[in-house]
Amino acid sequence: MRGKEQEKESVMTKEVLKVTLLFAVKLALLMGMSLLIQLWMLQKLVVSVEESHVFSCYLLVFVLTILSFLSLQIGNEKTVDRLGFIFLGRSLLKMLICFVFCIFLLRYKTFHRIAVFFSLVMPYSIALFVEVFEMLKKIRGN
Repeated sequence: MRGKEQEKESVMTKEVLKVTLLFAVKLALLMGMSLLIQLWMLQKLVVSVEESHVFSCYLLVFVLTILSFLSLQIGNEKTVDRLGFIFLGRSLLKMLICFVFCIFLLRYKTFHRIAVFFSLVMPYSIALFVEVFEMLKKIRGN
């Protein structure tokens, strides 16, 4: 009996990792396209990439989104009825972390505050859209 429970947990873990990996690939493709567009815009505005902190912003948002999605996938089976509230709380926590990071970046003596702001807002918006879309699929599937 114990072997069947361990096998079931192993299958669930593999499924969670598979769904999270697929989500990470989708998110990376969309954020990659957004990053290319943003780098092109920064080049046209003659803003250096280092000054806009674009790579650190994208990396922060990507990691936070993957961690948030993974934690929602792990707790999905246990708390299906509260999944929306958990998602809302994690999204607010992610937004707070990104806001603090943005304030930290804007404290640098930079002349392009709007470029720094959009370096964080664009990936956050894309990540939130993809995460909401995937969670709605998951909630409807249950």
